[in-house]
Parts: sequence; C-alpha cells; structure tokens
Amino acid sequence: MLYSRPHRAWLILSTVLLLLLGAAVYLVQDRWQKELAAAHGAAERELGLLASLVKNGLLQGNYQQTSVTLVEWGETNADIVSLRLQADNGFLISSYQRAKPSQDKLSLTTDIQYSYAGRARLAFVKDLAPLKQHRERLILQLATAYLVLAGLLTALTRSLLLSRKKSIALQARTQELDQSNADLRQAMAQQQQAEDERDRLVSMMEATPDMVSMADTEGHITYFNRAGRVMTGIGNRALSSLKIPDVHPQWAGDLILHQGIPAAIRDGHWSGETALLGPDGEEIPVSQVILSHRDAQGRLQYLSTIIRDVSAQKRVEATLRESEARLSEAQHLARLGSWELDLVNDRLTWSDEIFRIFEIDPARFGASYEAFINAVHPDDRDFVNQAYSDSVRTRIPYDITHRLLMPDGRVKHVREVCRTSYNAQGEAVRSLGTVQDITELKQTEAALHDTLMLQHAILDHAGFAIISTTPEGLITSFNPAAQRMLGYAADEVVGKLSTAAMHLPAELAQRAAEVSAELGRRIEPGFEVIVAKSRLGLANENEWTYMRKDGSCFPVWLSVTALHNGAGEISGFLGMAVDITARKRADIEMKRYRERLEQMVEARTTELKAANQELESFAYSVSHDLRGPLRAIDGFAQALLEDYGDRLDTTGRGYLDRVRSGTQRMSQLIDDLLKLSRLSRATLQPETVDLSALARDILAHLHELDPERPLQTEVMPDLAATGDPGLLRAALENLLGNAWKYSSKQPRPRIEFGATRQDGETVYFVRDNGVGFDMAHAGKLFGAFQRLHHRDEFEGTGIGLATVQRIVHRHGGRIWAEAAPGQGATFYFTLGRADTDTTPAKTASPAG
Repeated sequence: MLYSRPHRAWLILSTVLLLLLGAAVYLVQDRWQKELAAAHGAAERELGLLASLVKNGLLQGNYQQTSVTLVEWGETNADIVSLRLQADNGFLISSYQRAKPSQDKLSLTTDIQYSYAGRARLAFVKDLAPLKQHRERLILQLATAYLVLAGLLTALTRSLLLSRKKSIALQARTQELDQSNADLRQAMAQQQQAEDERDRLVSMMEATPDMVSMADTEGHITYFNRAGRVMTGIGNRALSSLKIPDVHPQWAGDLILHQGIPAAIRDGHWSGETALLGPDGEEIPVSQVILSHRDAQGRLQYLSTIIRDVSAQKRVEATLRESEARLSEAQHLARLGSWELDLVNDRLTWSDEIFRIFEIDPARFGASYEAFINAVHPDDRDFVNQAYSDSVRTRIPYDITHRLLMPDGRVKHVREVCRTSYNAQGEAVRSLGTVQDITELKQTEAALHDTLMLQHAILDHAGFAIISTTPEGLITSFNPAAQRMLGYAADEVVGKLSTAAMHLPAELAQRAAEVSAELGRRIEPGFEVIVAKSRLGLANENEWTYMRKDGSCFPVWLSVTALHNGAGEISGFLGMAVDITARKRADIEMKRYRERLEQMVEARTTELKAANQELESFAYSVSHDLRGPLRAIDGFAQALLEDYGDRLDTTGRGYLDRVRSGTQRMSQLIDDLLKLSRLSRATLQPETVDLSALARDILAHLHELDPERPLQTEVMPDLAATGDPGLLRAALENLLGNAWKYSSKQPRPRIEFGATRQDGETVYFVRDNGVGFDMAHAGKLFGAFQRLHHRDEFEGTGIGLATVQRIVHRHGGRIWAEAAPGQGATFYFTLGRADTDTTPAKTASPAG
C-alpha cells in the first residue's frame, strides 16, 4: 500500500526526519545544560579546595606562599583564565592571569574568613571554550549521523519507488539500517557515558591532594594529576620521555620495579612505603598503592598508582618517638616511673623505669599488682594497700613513702603519688600514679643526720675552741671548749659579741700593720685583721693571744676558714683555737733540753775524737810493734834455712817453712785490718768514675800475673758511677780478684762485669763460673776473717769482702750474692743515689 502511494511515503519520511532533527537538537541542548551544571559544580569544588589551601596560608601569615599556591594552581589547570585574591579592605593579596577568556566563560567568587577580623574574596574564572568545542563536536557527530540517516532513508525510499520487486529486500535492509542506527545511537550513548565518567574521574583525580599517575606496560608515565605535578615539580612539562624510576630515588625505583609492579601485575594491587624526588631533589616519604588494569580478555592495559605524602606523619611519628625517648630518659635520670591502672578493664600499665626500680624483668613477669605487692617490704604491705583503698574511697590523692625488698635482701625506699579519676556516676575508672626511687635521698638524709650528730659530738667534746661568725664578725656558735677556755657562756656571746673582743687591742693594731703590708691595702684594726686572708682564700693560721672574760691572757694557735654558701659567696667564718700554753712551756723546756743535749754531744764528740786518735795511735803502734818481731821471726827462720838447712831433716825444714808462712800471713792480716780501719775514717772524694775502664784495667793486671792461664772476660761498656775513685778501685779489685781466684780450677774460666736495672735502680754485678758456695752460709760472706773455703784450697785472709761491704755502704749502697756449689757466684752491688743512671748497652739479668 505504501508503495502505491509515494507522496504519502515522502510525507512520512519528512516527518520522521524533522522529528529526529528536533530530538537531536533537544538532546544537544539538554547535554549542554548538564555539562554546564557539571562544570559549575566541579568549579565550585575546585574553588572550595583552593580556598582551603589559601586559608591555610593566610592563617600562617605566609602571603608569599599563598601567592605561589595561586600561581601553581593556575599554571597546573589549563582551563583557568584568572585567579584573584583580595582582602575586604581592598588590599590585593595575589592574582593570576593566563590570557583573555573566550566569549564563553565561568566566573565564581567565594569569601574566606581566615581570622577573627580577616576576610578575603577569591575570584575564579574558567574558560568554557573546551566545553563549547566538545558540544560543537557532539553537534557535528549528530549532524553527521542525521545526514547519514537521511541519506539512507532517501536511498531506501527511492529504491522502494524504483522497484517493487525489491521491496522485501529493501524492507529487510531498512530494518537492518534501523538496527544499525539503534546500535550506533547506543554506542554513541555508551561513548558519551564513558566520556562523562572519564571526565568525572579526571576531575576527581585533579582535585585530590594525593598524587595519581598512570603508566603503560613499559613503565612510561602517561598521566600525572595536578598534585603529582606539584609534588614532583614537573609542572606543565610533557610526560613523553618520563619513566617510573625518574620520579623516585634509586632505592624506591628498584623497590617498585622489582617488587611493586610484579606484585600488582600478579595480584592486581600492591601497597608499601616508598619515596618521591621533590623539586629540589629531596626525598619525600610516601605511601603508595599500585593497581594493574586489564581488558575483558585479561590482557594488561596499563598501571595506575596513588601516592600520599606522609612527610608530616613521619615527622609526627619521629617527634613522638623522640618525645617518648626523652620522657623515658628523663624518668631514668629522675628515677621516676609512671603507672596507670584501668579499673574498668582491670589493666595495669608500667613505664620502663618502674621495672628498673623494682628490678623486674618485663619479659618474664609483666606489670601486675601481684608483682608490685611482692616487691613491697612485708612490713609495709598493709600500709600501702590501706593508703590506696583510702584514696579511692575518699577521692583524695595520696603521697606516701614505703620500702621495697629486693630478691637479694637489699632494701630500697620509694615515694609513691596516686590520683584516681571518676565517671559521672561517681565510679572510680582510672588511677594514675608515679613511683620515685628515693633510696639515695634516704641514705643521704641518714648520712646527713649522722654527720650532724658527729658535728655536734665534735663541737661538744672537742678539746679546742670552735667559734663561727657572720661575715661581719658577730658570733653565731660557741662550743663548750670555747666556753671553758674563755670563761663566757654561749648565750653571753652568740649574736652579741665579735671575736675581736677576745683579742688584745695592741696585738690587733700590730697585726693590722703586718697584714696591710702583706696584702698591699690598709686593714683596720679589729675583726677584719683576723679574717682578711681568709676572705682572699689564703692560708690563715697564726699564734694569737686570747683574753678571757676575767681579763687574763693565754696564747692560742688560731686557724680561720671562710664559709661559703651554694652561690659561692662568703656566708661566715669558722675559727678553731688551741690553747698552746702547755706547748709554749714545753717549747721552753725543749729549748733548755736541746741546749743541754748540744753541750753533751759536744763533750761526747770531743771524747770520741780523742778515742779515735788513741785508736789510730794504737793501730799504728800495733802495726809498728808487731811488724818488728814478725820480721825478726821471719828473718831468723830464713837464716836457719839458709845456714843450717843441711843439718836439719825434712821435718825440721818443714817446721821452719810453716813458721815463715805464719809470720807472712800475720803481716798480711795486719795490713788488711789497717786498710779496713782507714775505710771508716777516710773522707770520700766523689767524682764520676768510669767503672768499665777500671774493670778492664784490673783484669789486665790479673792476666799479667799468670799470662799462661786461659781466661774469658766480658766487660759491659760505658758503665759510670759517682764515687770515690780509690775506694771503688779497691772494691772492684777485691771482687774481680775473688772471681779470678775461685775460678782458677776451671778448665775454661770466665769473668763478667756488667749492670742491669731493677726497680729504677742501677745494679752492678761481678760474675764467675768458679767453685761457687752454698747459699746456706751466705750470712758469713761479709764478716771479717770469715771464709767459706779452706786456706789450703784458696789462699786469703777473709778481709776482702768485708772491705767491699764497707766501701759500698760508705757510698750509700748495698751488696748481696747469689751462688751454688760448682756453678759459680755472682756479686751484686749498688752505689746509692750518687750513682749515674747510665742505661747499659745490653742488659744482663741478675740470674745470669
């Protein structure tokens, strides 16, 4: 029927086209209004967010930062034309102008109350040209669709009019085209919805203070919201060459690339703490979430991340940790712990210091009332329990001290303070308290009490006067000894008299002149004379004359000390006086005794000199008188041997030889005794003596006496000492001679002279490898005529070592020996303080 009436088909088609055109115009206009409303709402939210940022800067009084915020906001948002912030008094705080707006624009204003009297108006202009262009694109798309549809309908109509035969096919084609148009409209609607959703999400991402970014599967960043551009300092720069590691420190980039992204791809998301690089290259700590996005077939499309700046949180956490550490350290230093008891939940909390005070391991016992009460001294537990119960009942905080009993038996003292809180119904809900270790304070108090008691005992029972005064001289304390010594009662002088009243005026005047000359300034006679040196911190002890209440005088030894307060200022003076009357009398008696003693010593010295002269005369006469008969006996015995030796038998000649040997030994003994006697009387002539050269000379002389005898000697070089050269030669001759003699029976005799250091002192030694001796008889070594070997084995008179000991003692030294039978002997000696501390080239041990 339709095909038989073409004019009706054209009418129907024209009507449909007009209806479609009207519907399209309506849809475009409606969409335009909705977009305008959405843009207006988004602009209002954006303006509100910007107003919050501006208000924060104005509250801080930071106008420069406020201006920077406006400029950054304008540069980051491309559709913003201008921003203007002006105070209500007309002062322009800041403004931003990008360019002249197009004909279509959106202007908004808001008022900011940033203080009690401060108000400002923020003007906000956005360019609607992008939105208008979007609408024009939409109209163009609809027009295109309309034209396509019109062309299709026209073609279909023509086709129907041209060929009835193709009506069924054309009708089917029309239906297909209708379906295609419906699908196209649905696709366009879905696309529009997607675009709307995208715009909404973009608006949200741009408005959020957190950083939001997107990246492709290769790690190239494709999107940064405004917060991210500000946070990283990228601004409006292009993102084409930017990759994920470029905006992170190396460690954070590695963490994201090797852990975050793989986990997000595998699990769909990953979260953790990383860091961003700020505009100046500083690290910004952030918390980060990475998401992976896939299409319907599960293929990875892109990655997104949300990053939040946690710098302020980190600073707060660090400040909190530092504050907690300072609190813990302060509690430790003050030995003050805190506790809290939640009475509702029956939960007790202790600070670390309470565990230290109670010496309880928190890992093993924890905070509990049982642990607390077990540490309290058994005698104090009822008292502590009652104090807490009374405090909770009466609502009065308590402040008590009690004892703690430690596991090892030690007792501590603590001070405990507690306050309880109550709810609206009057029920106790929480108790707060502190525990302070006051053991040292208690010990100090006890020690102070003991000290005060000791001071009182000293003051009350001291045998000398102790008087304290003010800085001006008024007496503040007067001990019993002072009362007995001066005849005043304490209440007669304390706060009433100066100590100058107890001194003779003439003596004060004389001492004033002496002290003035010593200190270089005038000192007035009176109390100041007594304390002038003490004021300057100088020693102040002198003999004074005290005057008693009855006017009698007596000598005292007075010591005056300045007393200082906590600020270092002189708070008074303390004088201690000892009555030296008896000592003065004793001094007089001692002087008389010394005079008598000097007379007696002088007389005794005269007697000793006379006795010494008599001994010298006797020794000379003995030497002279004995030598004559001895020489006569020796001479006659030799004459008998020479003249009558042929008439005597072997026994007779043997007797004469023994007579001659005895006389010669007697003569040698007389010579040695005379030498030993002279050592005690000879005057020392000290000088520096080269002992090494002296020893080498003596050993060379001994070798000359028996050049055929094999002998190994060792003398340490550069050994020197201060002493009498002759006496030191005599000592070394005896020691080296003994070593020569007692090592004569060794096949390879050896003699050594050297020195070593013992306890900072130079010790010389003479060592041989001879017959030695038994140390059990060492006490006889240095006695006159004492021998450890029979004269048939080794000749000698037994005087040599006694002579050496006398020489060493004359030089302020000491001598000793070490030996063993058949292993040689070593004689050690020192030369007192006069010896030269010469460090030998090589050190020999006394043990050899």
